[in-house]
Amino acid sequence: MIHHTKRSHATKKIPRQNQKITKSAKKPNKQQVKQHKEQNNANLEPLHLWIYSTVFLIAYFKDGHYKQGYGLLLQNGHVLTSSELAYDKGMYATTFVAKMQDDSGPMLICVARLRLKAIDRNRGLSLLNTHAFTNDYCQIRPESYYHARIYTKYGQDLLTKNSNPRKALQIYYPKISDQGTFEVGTFEVSTYKDILEKSRKDINYSGQYLNYNLNYRDLHRIIRPLLKDVYGRPLFNHKDEFIGMAVSLPNQNNVFATKRVIQDFLLDLKHRSIF
Repeated sequence: MIHHTKRSHATKKIPRQNQKITKSAKKPNKQQVKQHKEQNNANLEPLHLWIYSTVFLIAYFKDGHYKQGYGLLLQNGHVLTSSELAYDKGMYATTFVAKMQDDSGPMLICVARLRLKAIDRNRGLSLLNTHAFTNDYCQIRPESYYHARIYTKYGQDLLTKNSNPRKALQIYYPKISDQGTFEVGTFEVSTYKDILEKSRKDINYSGQYLNYNLNYRDLHRIIRPLLKDVYGRPLFNHKDEFIGMAVSLPNQNNVFATKRVIQDFLLDLKHRSIF
């Protein structure tokens, strides 16, 4: 049998002369709770949302060799990348494995398998399209809500936005960390317009591409490692606007294709009902 005993009345403790009486903390109001929640959400978001539009690509060729590079996720399951990644040693890549970084976690995971849809080696660009979705282990599976969410939320629309991005005080680009995640690289420039004006004075300038081999030594030193052997690396300005992509042209390596050139490439494909 369980007996319930009455609680004895606790005697109040009288604080000593030198002991401080602490007051209970005030309960935060609704505005403070809201601000705290927004701050926590902001801490979870990356500094640059284009990280989630960046694709790490592995291109496989029929003789067994492969190349690695980057791409940019566009609308309707398309990916923009360099023609140098899609064509090598006289062969076109047979398939591409796409890895991306989801906003729910930092690690790169397999998302889809892609195929070459169009290529323009004169512009140094190629367009890929999704032919199968994959799980985290790169095995083919049906499209899921997860895939649809990434493609819908982070597919870039390059045709409806301004073809002349704002002046770039800094240029940002994705790179792979030692932990297998995307991280943001950056270098400072005076303005995007200044770079183009300097490049126009240099030989090999075609009016559409920015070649790194300039007489301007500082620019040469910065851009050369940025573009070297990083096929399809997208570049952004300090306003997170896409400004171009690292590509290669015939007999001219490590070139920067501007957004206007890329838009012309996509418009040509659109007029032919390819994009």
